[in-house]
Amino acid sequence: MSAPPQKGGAFRILYVFLYTTSMPHIIFTTHAKQRMKDRKLSVSQIMETIHHPLSKQHANDQFTFVRKVGAQRITVIAHMNQSKAYVVRSCWIDPPNMGTADEKHRQYWSIYKKASFWGKFVLVLKKQLGFM
Repeated sequence: MSAPPQKGGAFRILYVFLYTTSMPHIIFTTHAKQRMKDRKLSVSQIMETIHHPLSKQHANDQFTFVRKVGAQRITVIAHMNQSKAYVVRSCWIDPPNMGTADEKHRQYWSIYKKASFWGKFVLVLKKQLGFM
């Protein structure tokens, strides 16, 4: 459905009723909320991914929703509970948003892959000592 009508009245109430009853409810686990915060993902991005996915896969009571936003791909892992509401377990965005731990890990891994044996040794030592 498109954006709600701007005019008030009965038509807007009917639209909101139809929109909220036709879309399944979404529940976020604490893990998913933490991952959304860590990865700078908004609730609206997750809801759009679930309601309008580019692809949707279902296996063993688990759904995987994928949606492209520009050059990034948002992935949401959810399952459906007894009341037919989606329970979001985890979510991520690839490539990661700037400034997130995922982006820093990706940069570290890029350097680590190209390093020699001693370079990898120094990188791991620095990471374990908290310098990276």
